[in-house]
Amino acid sequence: MTLDYWQYLPPDIVLERKQEHQARQLRACGDCIHHRTIALKGEVLHGCDCKKKTYGKRCELFQIKKGT
Repeated sequence: MTLDYWQYLPPDIVLERKQEHQARQLRACGDCIHHRTIALKGEVLHGCDCKKKTYGKRCELFQIKKGT
């Protein structure tokens, strides 16, 4: 597996880009009824429970949770 060019940058820049990417994904799919979280060894993993499994990219199956 080859790394993207930005993954060869200093670790603080790589971490910042990774966190920005995760924040964009959460903004896109965080309120969806298909959004699932799993706590694994102190880390929270996010995912999509819909058939297309497109977490981080708002899909045509996106539906907002009721009450929010």
